This record gives sequence, C-alpha cells and structure tokens, in this order.
Amino acid sequence: MFEILTLAQTHKLAKKITVVIYGSDYWKRVLNLDVLVDSGAISPKDIELFQFADTPEQAFEMLKQGLTENYLIPEAQSGKQAAAAVAAAAASQELMSGWTLEDFLGPEMAKTSK
Repeated sequence: MFEILTLAQTHKLAKKITVVIYGSDYWKRVLNLDVLVDSGAISPKDIELFQFADTPEQAFEMLKQGLTENYLIPEAQSGKQAAAAVAAAAASQELMSGWTLEDFLGPEMAKTSK
C-alpha cells in the first residue's frame, strides 16, 4: 500500500489511481494520520491519495467512480472535443449505473459477514 501511495504522491504513475482502504475503524487506529501530518512526515494533501470504505458496496462505488474519473473521461477527452467527452462520460455512467458488486465478484464473493 505504501509503495503505491508513494508512486501516486510523486506522480510516477502513468494515470491517477483510486486507493481504497477497507475498514476505517481499524486503519484509522493503526495509521494515525493526524500525527503524521503534525510531525511533518506527510503533507495534509497526502491524505487525499486514498479513501476509506467500510462495506464492499461502498468500496465498489469508490472504485467505479475512480475508474470513470481517471480512465474513462480522460480517454474520451484525448482527441475529442469537450462536448464529446461529456457525452462519453454520461454514456459510461449510464452503462455502469446498472452494475452491482455481484456482477464483478459473483453473489457468494460479494457477501460479507459481520
């Protein structure tokens, strides 16, 4: 995780990525980000490099949004005018709007126990 965050922070990746950390209660105790910011170990802006999710559905929505914003929209914009990109983004959102977590993981993999 830290390697990916470092690559994102230093802009070494070809495209932006969405990093989702699953289980915010646990990870916010393990990684005290406020202390890291206060001590100067990381910038306050570095906290924006990832998002916390607490359910598979929440993580799926974050990843879907990140893929749309970082891959579908920019690819549509390269070589097309802004109007075409907006139309492509709307079409991709419409296409993805019916997708569920089960579509990717199958019904058994998408279930979680509490």
